[in-house]
Amino acid sequence: MYRPNKKKGYWFDDEFQSFIKGFYSYKSTYRDARKLSIEIDRVSNNLFAERRRADRRYFLVEHTNPVLVNDLTDYFLEDYSRHRGKLYGQYFSLTGFFSGIMHHLLVYGDCFSALDWEKKTIEDRNYILPSDFRYLSNSSMSVLRSSKGIINGYKQRYSFFSRVRHDSTIEKVNEFNFRKDEIFYTIYPLDKEHPVKKSLGLLKPILKFWDYMLEEAEANAQTADHRLDLEIARFQRYSEQKRSYALARAKVRKNFHYLLDLDNLTITEYYDIYWVTRYKKELNQVREYFVEEFNNQILVPFAKKNKISPAPQLKLQGFMTNDEIDIYFENYKNKTINSKEFIEEVVNKG
Repeated sequence: MYRPNKKKGYWFDDEFQSFIKGFYSYKSTYRDARKLSIEIDRVSNNLFAERRRADRRYFLVEHTNPVLVNDLTDYFLEDYSRHRGKLYGQYFSLTGFFSGIMHHLLVYGDCFSALDWEKKTIEDRNYILPSDFRYLSNSSMSVLRSSKGIINGYKQRYSFFSRVRHDSTIEKVNEFNFRKDEIFYTIYPLDKEHPVKKSLGLLKPILKFWDYMLEEAEANAQTADHRLDLEIARFQRYSEQKRSYALARAKVRKNFHYLLDLDNLTITEYYDIYWVTRYKKELNQVREYFVEEFNNQILVPFAKKNKISPAPQLKLQGFMTNDEIDIYFENYKNKTINSKEFIEEVVNKG
């Protein structure tokens, strides 16, 4: 496995370090549909509505120079820009790239994307621009900080037990140093502990319910010679098992900052509206975090490398602001609007 164009870094896991750091446990929660895959998919996919020209709908570039605005808009936000190539790797757009990062943050807590700065020509204008965001395995990555906690750079290092040492198809390079501007680094923005890690302890009652469902079905299909576990399942109440499952799933969704749309778990209309309000505002918080990091880690270095001042800014557009959401929620609490009107204005349009 040789690196294309000798670019820094590998994407594959260091199995030994993944096991030591608990990453296998995190990954298994997505691969097993009974566990956390629903929450991981829905939260990451709901960040942006995937559609054609989504980047131009949700983002804009601001700067005093209109030519620079047009060039950066074409490079970063155009669906089929001929200038950038495969800038976002497996994703075709910035919205897809951010959604993919969010998926990763939910599972692992942070994400490392390597990038290179290359000379690009847009029309007859030359720029130094980032190219080819490349995923790097969390298991082998570390952040290098100063004594004051400021990020100075990053290191990828594979252990003695990794594929680098023992796979003849891989170059025998097990360590890479990255400058600060060679990695786009993000962390889960809503809590200090990411949702999958927070929810591992809730999997036991969730898996117990799925096991109960299988055992009950097998017990009902057989008329004699039941195993002990099947006989126990026959005399357990489905409603009690389902409620225990629903309560555990509700705690998971709280950890994921997601909606409590669960069967067998009734909440009041007010609390339902409150939860939607919180959910919409936290989606905004995540989007704003990604945009801020893109500005700080991509557009500020871009401005320095190209001697441009001030630095251009990526901005969000097309979303209801948190202040606007709060106004609708206050109107609902004051009974100026009802729940249907709130849903129509905030959920369906926002």
